[in-house]
Amino acid sequence: MKRIIKIAVAEDNHRVLQLIETKLKRFADLELVLTAENGQVLIQKLETNTELIDLILMDIQMPGMDGIQATIQIKQLFPATKIVALTTFSDDEKLVNMILSGASGYLLKDISSEDLHKSIWDVIQGGSSMSPSVAFKLLEYVKNAPKPTHSASLELLTTREKEVLELIKTGLQNKEIAEKLHISPQTVRKHLENIYDKLQVNNRVEAISKLG
Repeated sequence: MKRIIKIAVAEDNHRVLQLIETKLKRFADLELVLTAENGQVLIQKLETNTELIDLILMDIQMPGMDGIQATIQIKQLFPATKIVALTTFSDDEKLVNMILSGASGYLLKDISSEDLHKSIWDVIQGGSSMSPSVAFKLLEYVKNAPKPTHSASLELLTTREKEVLELIKTGLQNKEIAEKLHISPQTVRKHLENIYDKLQVNNRVEAISKLG
């Protein structure tokens, strides 16, 4: 039996929130556990909620605490919880900041129900959701960022995990990596999980930043 994904949504626009709720309720394997109108309220609810949230759909621009600030705090409090940004337009700068803060990608608020469902599962299974332009900017950021003073943490990776990490750096997605290494996408996802765990990171960008 397929597992049920526990979801939270942070969105200050009531109409948009209702639309997202309607889309999520179409699928038996997605359960909307809680909603909030801004990041501060979301964190308060997460801290008192008895269920572990698998994934948060996070609006970027909200009154009080915005999505970027909330993402930073939530990834510290609940590192295993995936976060996906919600946006009405492709504002590359804000989206890059969200992903650098720990989000696994972004989705447009008018996404179809079917694409929303697929994207949620992709992220839960170790993938990401972002446009090529945002991915390119992230790679440029990593290339231009100061190099780490040492790469001791990389010694924890197996040869195959290092190969996967190097291919991630080139911008390839799981399916493309699987084809290059002649392994299954499921195996790539497992390697990614191991990489994140060993390097103590939350997403691809943070993992790439560990490369010397």
